Order: sequence, then structure tokens, then C-alpha cells
Amino acid sequence: MFVYLVSLLAFRFQLKRIDRDTYIGQSNGNITFVDPDEADIFELENTDHPNEDFVMVRSKDNKVWDISGNATKLIYWSDRHGKVNQRFTLLERPQGHVKVVSDMKLCITFDQSANNFVRAPCDDNNPHQLFDFVGVESESQPEGVVVEESKLNALKMAASNCPEIRDMLGMEFIMGV
Repeated sequence: MFVYLVSLLAFRFQLKRIDRDTYIGQSNGNITFVDPDEADIFELENTDHPNEDFVMVRSKDNKVWDISGNATKLIYWSDRHGKVNQRFTLLERPQGHVKVVSDMKLCITFDQSANNFVRAPCDDNNPHQLFDFVGVESESQPEGVVVEESKLNALKMAASNCPEIRDMLGMEFIMGV
């Protein structure tokens, strides 16, 4: 039964603003909040660095999240090199929100004045660093056990953040890559 449940953990997702019905996507070359029908679809892939993953942009020809010039601005980049500016960790926070951490100390933050995302010091009181994790159904759904989507997403996040599961199975297996 455990192996079957773990096989369900392959997933694609979107990141939603916690206070509005807008999602992370690309508009006019900037990574910003967009309407739901323009939202990008993401998937995590292993980087060979413990607890750090690539955030793959499946809706944009498998580009990868990247901090431009390893400075502050979040961009989508086509060359996956695996340096620190392309490695991220999704952390579950209270009230079911998630935070995206870069370089183990900086968080992806929405900069309202620039209308884009930047890397800034993590602050648990900054709502612009929190997102709702929304699972996206794949074309082929496994038959068998029916699990409520919110509970399944919570299981996926817990598995991806559990060092024992990550070490035992590897992120590719958990994420279905």
C-alpha cells in the first residue's frame, strides 16, 4: 500500500496568491501574478543538492526558475545549469501556505512596485512571500484509491520535505520524474 501511495506523489502544480485569485505566470516578459487561465504549471526536479530542487516551468517549454545574474529578479531560463540561483525549496507554512526559499535563506517575494518576483530576505510576516499550492491534474489519472485533492497535496508536500523519505526514495521517485 505504501508503494502505491508514493506513486501518486508525482505532481504538477501552480502557485496562487493567498489573497486573490491570481497565479504566478509570465506577462510582458515579467514573472508576475496573472489570471488563472494564464497561470504557468510547475514541477519539481532533483538538483543533486539535498532539499533543493529545480522548479521546472512545464507550460513554457520546460524552462527553469532562475535568479537573473544570481542577483534578485526571478526569470524563466532555458539553460538548466544547477547553480545556486536555480535551486529552490518549497516549505509548507501555517494555514496551508507555502514559501519558496532560494539559497536556504532568501525567499521568492512579490515586489508590488515592480510587478514582478524578486529574491529577498525571508520574513514570516511578509504575505508577499506566501503562496497557495494548487495541484494540477495530469492527463492520465491512476485508478484505485480516491484521495481528496487538498489531502493529496498535503501528502506530496510532506513527502518532499521529509529528509527520510527523500533520502530513501529520492525526489525523482517522489515527484514521478
